Amino acid sequence: MKYLLTTIGMCIALAIGAQDYNVAHNGGKLILEGVDNAKITSYDGSEVVFSAKIERDEKKSERAKGLKPINSLGLDDNSGIGLSVKKDGDNLKVTQIGECMCDDDEGYTIKLPKSMGVDYSHSTYDSDRLMIEGVTKEIVVSTNYTNVKLKDVTGPMSVKTVYGDIEATFSSVEQNSSVSLNSVYGFVDAAIPAASKAKLSLKTPYGQIYTDFDIDVASTNGMRELSDKKISGTINSGGVDFMIKSGYENIYLRKK
Repeated sequence: MKYLLTTIGMCIALAIGAQDYNVAHNGGKLILEGVDNAKITSYDGSEVVFSAKIERDEKKSERAKGLKPINSLGLDDNSGIGLSVKKDGDNLKVTQIGECMCDDDEGYTIKLPKSMGVDYSHSTYDSDRLMIEGVTKEIVVSTNYTNVKLKDVTGPMSVKTVYGDIEATFSSVEQNSSVSLNSVYGFVDAAIPAASKAKLSLKTPYGQIYTDFDIDVASTNGMRELSDKKISGTINSGGVDFMIKSGYENIYLRKK
């Protein structure tokens, strides 16, 4: 009985720690600055929903009770979960305030309407992963130490990480604007539907390029540039510009 009560108490404590913050917003972009370990998913709704499991006792000092943290821009935590959330024209701008208040193993979970794109930036060691799933509007990512995973995306997009890896699975390849996946020190692994139309630029000075696509390699004045470090060509007669670059690791382009 004592064990059962203890277990129930732990579950209640975890439930109390889980918090949501909702903002009615449609269209534009969700702009995220310095938000640690975010998982972003698209859904059929009209609100942006932020969720986190808050570790109040471990992450907040006794002296800070009744006070709110602020940053150098004067922004404060208006969400109750360590985020400043403000409308910025057509966009919704989100800035993490100080150290993440959430469970490090879970980070922040964010659901956004299908009408919104994502613009994510992060520059410190505090975030080692970013997940974006189901977003079919524009995605822009610029980060230093974060592994980036993209699932069921379409582009357009520009994704760059310095020390992280990039893994991307496309549901389709949008033909209205370009796709760029760039990791300076990590690998890039992209899976796209076999019928995708694209003009490819694959480059890795110190890695190797692997693919199961039949690439029509580009030529100039009838001459082809033969290199296993840099490949330019088309698949399925060409289409949108699709660039993959890794400075020091391998590139994998595979049929989904």
